[in-house]
Amino acid sequence: KMMNKFPYVIVSLLALLIFSSCFQQKSYTIKTPFRSEDWKLGSETGNCKLEGQAFLKTKDGDVKTCAGEEVILMPYNSYTEELYNVGKQGGFSEASNFEPSIKNYLKVTTCDIDGDVEFDNLPNGKWLLYTQVVWQIPGRDGTSVQGGDMIKIVQTIENNTQKVYFTEENRSY
Repeated sequence: KMMNKFPYVIVSLLALLIFSSCFQQKSYTIKTPFRSEDWKLGSETGNCKLEGQAFLKTKDGDVKTCAGEEVILMPYNSYTEELYNVGKQGGFSEASNFEPSIKNYLKVTTCDIDGDVEFDNLPNGKWLLYTQVVWQIPGRDGTSVQGGDMIKIVQTIENNTQKVYFTEENRSY
C-alpha cells in the first residue's frame, strides 16, 4: 500500500512532512549527493533485532496504534540527515532531485493488530525508523485525520534486541 506511492511517501518520511505543512507547496533541492556506499547497510544482514510498538493517546485517553500501517527502516546517513533536519524546520512537499534508487535499501514490515513491530537479521548500525499512527474523528465538515507521522533514530547493537517505542515525542508535527 505505501510502496505503491513510494516517492511521495519516502519524501514525506524523510522530510517529516507534517499535516500543517501539507498545504504548503514548497519544493526543496537536496544538497547532499546520493552515494550508494552510504546506503549499503540497507542491503546487508546481521544478528541484530529491533522490536517495539507505536502508539499515541487521544485527548480522551484512548490508545491508538499503528496497526496495519507499514513501518520503514532505512540507513541513517548524511542524505537522510539533511532531509530529517530540513523537515524539522517546516517540511516540504516535494524534492526536485529525489533519488528513486533509495527504495533498494529499505526494510519494510507492517505493524500488527496491537501496534507491535519487529525487524530481524539486521546489521549493526544507525537507522531511521518511520511509521504512522492515524485515525479519523467526525467533524463539522466530514471526518478529520488525527495522529500523524512517527519517526525515530535508532542504533542496532551486535547480538542484541533493541526495544523501540514510538510515542508522542517521536511524532512529527
